[in-house]
Amino acid sequence: MELDHFVGYKINDRVNDIIPRYVNDQILKKWTEINIKQMDYFAVTASKDDEEKKLPNYHLAWYEIGLKDFKKDIMIKNQLTHEIPISLTGPLAILVPTFKIENDHPAGDPQDCLDHYLVYQVFLDLSKVDLKKKTIKNEVYLDDQFIPKKEKDKKVKVIALLYFAVPCGKTKEKPEDPDKKPDLHNAKDHLAIYSIELSKFDKNDLNIDNQFGKRTINVGNRWLLFVPTEKSEAKKKS
Repeated sequence: MELDHFVGYKINDRVNDIIPRYVNDQILKKWTEINIKQMDYFAVTASKDDEEKKLPNYHLAWYEIGLKDFKKDIMIKNQLTHEIPISLTGPLAILVPTFKIENDHPAGDPQDCLDHYLVYQVFLDLSKVDLKKKTIKNEVYLDDQFIPKKEKDKKVKVIALLYFAVPCGKTKEKPEDPDKKPDLHNAKDHLAIYSIELSKFDKNDLNIDNQFGKRTINVGNRWLLFVPTEKSEAKKKS
């Protein structure tokens, strides 16, 4: 896996912009118009269970785009679960590569090293999946810049799989070829997004920079864990 883990924090001061763009991924399979709206979460690179971060200065901003009516059945597996079938619908959000403006943040554009991702809602048929047997672990150690030292030695409970993020291409203008495949840094790695045990931290003001410009955001509580995940096609019914 080439991706880091991320921890998603709720944004307190959401600004509702409308930014039209075109996107394409393995689910849509064609360039589709979306309207990028308010930022709901900021996903900061995190270490899980003392794993080393691969791109520690590259983060993801979660923007609402409004639900689209695409559906797909797939199989997934990662460090938390053995292979399970899930159903996707959406997409409902886009993850945009983003820098935190700091003295040591890299030069250039964060999308030069990190893909965009379309976020789909997950439906899990519990009549077909025995989660107790499929779960590898449901508690993890997390470390990122917002987690207090006293919390770093405390396990965080992973509650439920809510969303699944698929790498996508994004353009300002609609490509002439609607079936043209997007150029991606890493088409194989996806992100399963779980709700986690809620922790209330002090509010943090962050200066961020991405393709939509520089802005200051106020980051609130920790809500989500993004886990690098393998995806495969759903098994055909016999």
